Amino acid sequence: MSQILSYLWGSSKKDTPENENAELAMREQLDAHQDFRIKEDGVMEWDDFVVLRCVIQRQAYRHYNPHWVKIKKASHTLWKQNPSSIEYAQNFADGQRAFAAATKLMTEKACEWIEFDLKNFV
Repeated sequence: MSQILSYLWGSSKKDTPENENAELAMREQLDAHQDFRIKEDGVMEWDDFVVLRCVIQRQAYRHYNPHWVKIKKASHTLWKQNPSSIEYAQNFADGQRAFAAATKLMTEKACEWIEFDLKNFV
């Protein structure tokens, strides 16, 4: 369980710092896990799937973070102006779309990296 938590939030004890590039950090974490066991029907073993999902989620958050900082700053400004404005709602929607895009990108890159068919990911 602690290994899975370290994939989500990072380890408190690191020999080397996590790569600044979220995609490269994802590849390093997937390589560190080594073998992802896939059954004959193309479905990944549950424990391996949980690790894969945690790695993807962490690196998607890291990839999205610069955009999130901008969204958050704009959100505060728009809230002060008018919390029920269309601009405030649009800013929120932009943030949601950007995070979904980051998650999709990391999922595609991770499945490609470990040679796992994306259609079996869901």
